[in-house]
Amino acid sequence: MRIWSTIALGLFLVITGLGQSMPSLPKGSKWPQNFRELREIYKPTGLEVKRAVVSKTQGVIAKPDIVYIKRGKRQLKLDLFLPKPSKKVAPMVVLIHGGGWRQGSRTGEHSKAIWLANRGYVAATVEYRLAGEAKFPAAIHDCKDAVRWLRANAGQFNASPDRIAVCGGSAGAHLAALMAAAGPRAKLEGANGARGSSEVQAAIVIAGPTETDGERVGEQSRKPDSNYRLFLGGTIDEVRPIYTRASPAHWVSKETPPMLIIGEHSMDSAQAILSKLNKLKIPNETLVLKGGIHGEWNWTPWFSITMNRVGKFLNQHLK
Repeated sequence: MRIWSTIALGLFLVITGLGQSMPSLPKGSKWPQNFRELREIYKPTGLEVKRAVVSKTQGVIAKPDIVYIKRGKRQLKLDLFLPKPSKKVAPMVVLIHGGGWRQGSRTGEHSKAIWLANRGYVAATVEYRLAGEAKFPAAIHDCKDAVRWLRANAGQFNASPDRIAVCGGSAGAHLAALMAAAGPRAKLEGANGARGSSEVQAAIVIAGPTETDGERVGEQSRKPDSNYRLFLGGTIDEVRPIYTRASPAHWVSKETPPMLIIGEHSMDSAQAILSKLNKLKIPNETLVLKGGIHGEWNWTPWFSITMNRVGKFLNQHLK
């Protein structure tokens, strides 16, 4: 249940049910184009907008630059964050960065990984080939190989190979959703598909495309500088079968694991996948982030709102 309350300068807060307050832009505010402008809008209200930084608690260990697969001379790496040693076998979470499939870095997921490791999860932030280096389905092949590596090596860091979640934001959310929804019939396993399972047991999808063969994405693909055009190798009119193959909503089945889908401002863009999940009675939850701009889940106060919901979801479906 959400309770609205009014505070100074027209700023409204929504109580999310987890003790966190959801900001809303003050009435009359010009829509911010970047986080500098967003910070200035909220500054008079006393709400501090800044990039989230999380410190490791005692016992948490970081193991960076682990090579999980080689593509010729190219080494793909992940950074691993291990929780405080315990007799309990830890679940794992694979974190996939965003950046429109054309930029970004696994280091951008470190705050989430540390947050999770502080709470008993083994967390891995994963590098994958960007669209300028290799077109679809290279990125999904890489992410699936990262899961295979983690599953095969789980015993080395007291982790469970049978309790793995994937979490991504923006373009990373698309890859996370596709990993969860696309089973063997999608033929997206890559050359190493026979070397082990890439299945995940839960997925967190934060503000990314979950349907790539609809008209909303189709319109964007026709723009000259479209990320979709670069990533998928053409406009939707030119390579529609690839857009369908890359669409998480297309592949949802009874085998799809539970999903937490987080939207920005509304859940309109996720209706296709939510409809299929609900029709097949796949457990799913939603959260709408408000009062920010794209990427706000990496900034305070939205980071805490997002991660507390992620933690609750993982506790229910992974621990």
